[in-house]
Amino acid sequence: MAVLHDGLRSRHLYSGAVREYNERGLEVIIEDFERLLDSVVVPNGPVERIDRILLYVFKHMETDDAEVTLDYERDYSVAYARNPGEFAFLAEKAKELGYLESPVPPKEEECRLTLEGWKHIAEFKRDEVRTNQAFIAMSFDPALRSAYEEGIKLALEQTGYVPLRVDDAQFNEKIDDRIIADIRKSGLVIADFTQHKGGVYFEAGFALGLGIPVILDLPRH
Repeated sequence: MAVLHDGLRSRHLYSGAVREYNERGLEVIIEDFERLLDSVVVPNGPVERIDRILLYVFKHMETDDAEVTLDYERDYSVAYARNPGEFAFLAEKAKELGYLESPVPPKEEECRLTLEGWKHIAEFKRDEVRTNQAFIAMSFDPALRSAYEEGIKLALEQTGYVPLRVDDAQFNEKIDDRIIADIRKSGLVIADFTQHKGGVYFEAGFALGLGIPVILDLPRH
């Protein structure tokens, strides 16, 4: 019963994850709820949830002065909100912060970005984690190449992620500096511990320390 109760408390997170995939134009078949949450970056706190609302409005504004309807009953999962009331509260706070405005005359649930909102989005996107980039930490042994190409890489591409292995990338920096930078820019890390490479343990731990979701692929005996 404890697991079920926790699942009910986290229902809004599952809804948010599914909505996030749908906004990317992807369908989601849920087989493992925990793995679903591991594959997204859940906003932490009201400020990050407000950012999700701003991004949603930004993506749906066809022109600079376009009005976007926020349907509180249907769109609250955009911000990983628990219910329509919480979503309405966050949208109102976004207006108080000067990021959103209602059209004149006001229309219920319709809004658009203010100039401050556009500036905030520009700053946010400049620093934004590439949530569709998945960093793969694994051995580069050629014997594992097919497992990567036909398994890990294919599965990631089918779910909308852009897989990145440093041996596939072209760069001039020191490899350890590049790894650190690429992990920071990733929204997901896959750690395959086959052959127990020390670097994989480091990369997985570094990502966990940053709060980036990590899917652990443990060797099977």
